[in-house]
Amino acid sequence: MPSRRIVLLLASAVVVFVVSTSSAPATPLPGPITRLRVVSRTTLRPGVIFTHYRAHVRGYSRTQQIYRISWAIGDTHVTLGSALLGTYHPAQETVDVHPISSLGAPASLLAAINGDYSAYTTRSAYRNSGMLVKGRKIYNFGWGGPGVGYLPAGDFMIGRPRAQPVKLKLPNRLTATIGAFGALPAGSDQVGAYDAAGTVVTVPKGYAAFTVDSTAFSTMLSGNRTLRNRTGSDRSEPVAAFAFAEPTSAGTTTSLPIVGSQPAGAQVTVPETGTVLLAKVGGIAEVGLSALAASVNPVVDINGDAKGWSSVSDVMGGKPELVSGGVAISSRPTIVDSWQWTCGGGCWRPALMRTTSGRGSLILIGSRGGSGLTMLSFARVLRQMGAQQAIGFDNNGSAEMYRPGHRPYTGYGYERWLPTATTLRYR
Repeated sequence: MPSRRIVLLLASAVVVFVVSTSSAPATPLPGPITRLRVVSRTTLRPGVIFTHYRAHVRGYSRTQQIYRISWAIGDTHVTLGSALLGTYHPAQETVDVHPISSLGAPASLLAAINGDYSAYTTRSAYRNSGMLVKGRKIYNFGWGGPGVGYLPAGDFMIGRPRAQPVKLKLPNRLTATIGAFGALPAGSDQVGAYDAAGTVVTVPKGYAAFTVDSTAFSTMLSGNRTLRNRTGSDRSEPVAAFAFAEPTSAGTTTSLPIVGSQPAGAQVTVPETGTVLLAKVGGIAEVGLSALAASVNPVVDINGDAKGWSSVSDVMGGKPELVSGGVAISSRPTIVDSWQWTCGGGCWRPALMRTTSGRGSLILIGSRGGSGLTMLSFARVLRQMGAQQAIGFDNNGSAEMYRPGHRPYTGYGYERWLPTATTLRYR
């Protein structure tokens, strides 16, 4: 029976897939991939396709196995997210390690690939290198390096996200931070935010309450970090609320109307569309909020998420961005060490990518026995496969793709125990 081969043609810088039914060998192609054959293709859900390819890549003697799951970005049934594979230890920002297959087979889970680079702090607990956020809760603050923010409908943003404290802007260029949710703040330049609608708050002695007509506090990034507020008391104190900052995205400001203030002893009910803030009487926060509440325009401004990041629910750190604006990286970034770059000649590599046709893909590439591609070749292969944007995750033995009901795809035939994964779900 005639063989079926899929051939990549580069014409006018557009990647075109052509099916050949000829029994003759496929014509070698320009670019890193010289031959590409579909081994299998399965529709997992409407519009979500799993494809297994075998590819010959220029400069590599071994055939590369390519596992790809793709979906239409904008499909409201599709969700990307961060997953913690073990117990989280907040004091160290570490996660206990388990195999990705420990995610099991819930009805919504279609696939998962390994997450960020990580390092062990104990035999069983690893700490991610980059930022880790799940459900707007910060599990690891990271170092400000590359990461991907997961948006609704299978969409995502690649950037260098970091968490900055949310600050209430007060008169005289002073600011206050949120010291706690549902509890009293630690510092005089802080507020405690009570945002559970219907909660009755009794204002304790030495404190004052301010009601703002906004639910912004319920959607802030939550975390726990000890910081100094240089525009407040300039003392180390715990901070509980943060906003995304990203160097290529403009910051945002939100004005919150102050609709009432109450003294110690009062009982205040948190409104459906509001938040109650408690501050120490005589402190920077209370004095500033009292002045704003008594002004002609009683509002307090806060800094919000960087533009485009307010809908990001989860973040997974990565390293590095492999394709940006349709251009593959051409040299080793300083954040990538020489081993990660070459893996001694090549290793298994995972990525998340967006194609020029508006599809997202989880991809894993490698050869039998653990060999594979250098990072440079990997980036060029992704570009040839249509990547407009792509970011890589941990390589080599940590690189893995999991599909419920199937043996995980790995370089060495076994699963490495890991702290995190990126999941693809369909609802």
